[in-house]
Amino acid sequence: MKIRKIRRIKRRLKRNFIKLFCAGLLIICFATAFGRVSSYARTGNTETSKYFTSYEIVSGDTLESIADRFCTEEFGSRRAFLKEVRSINALSDFDHIRAGSYLIIPYYSAEEK
Repeated sequence: MKIRKIRRIKRRLKRNFIKLFCAGLLIICFATAFGRVSSYARTGNTETSKYFTSYEIVSGDTLESIADRFCTEEFGSRRAFLKEVRSINALSDFDHIRAGSYLIIPYYSAEEK
């Protein structure tokens, strides 16, 4: 009798966990698909928002040259910027970028977009 009750409780907990997990996943999907993805950084008296742009890689580009162009003080360091770019674009440290491909690049701006 006790074993059946324990099994029933375990099944109920498992179903509830699955429902909560799916609900959380849906919330995250809707938030990223329809919500405004931004974070704020304060530099001096200006509040900046984080945005993302698509960048077409041209011949001769490297991740380091792209970091030189887009990395600003809000990222904290060039290394942090490169880590974020690799994470967003699912690149490993050993992946090479190719001309004609696109990267998603984060950047900060004080303008409301």
